[in-house]
Amino acid sequence: DRRRFVDSLELMLSGVIKMAHSGGKTKAGKKKAPKREQMNNILSNVDWTPGSRNLEVTVNPFFYARYYSAQVSLMDMAVRSRLKSPIAKALYRFVQSHRTGKCFEGHFLTLCDVLNLERDQPLFELRRLLKTAISALVRQGVLTKKSGFVSQDYVLLDRSDGALPAPKTPPKLPKKK
Repeated sequence: DRRRFVDSLELMLSGVIKMAHSGGKTKAGKKKAPKREQMNNILSNVDWTPGSRNLEVTVNPFFYARYYSAQVSLMDMAVRSRLKSPIAKALYRFVQSHRTGKCFEGHFLTLCDVLNLERDQPLFELRRLLKTAISALVRQGVLTKKSGFVSQDYVLLDRSDGALPAPKTPPKLPKKK
């Protein structure tokens, strides 16, 4: 078990996280190239002597700072993996990124823009896609049953109480000597 755990840590050392800071949209409605991209890994060091019980893992300070300043989403990957539709997954990411109050109240086309849905489709098709995604999140307990279209064009997303992870206080990083 220890060997498999250390092998998993090795994979985490080689994994790269890429954060792209949005460039917005052009006047024609097309996505602009990202203004800035940042790439890094989660772990920066693993120190282990085979056969010993001592294992030292160093979390990359860059990732640590981004994670606790809420610039990296806190997503429950088990819930996300149960969602079949890419639109439901994007909606889940949107719901998780809003921390206070109701998640969203507004026009469905605004929500379509946020989720990067193609606006070339007929409006009834966009509504159908959103209704399917919302109902998937209601079934998973992420949104309450109040969520959905409250009129033909107006959407309400009401996050359930247990949808967000409990707030954490960051542990103190050990000071270097």
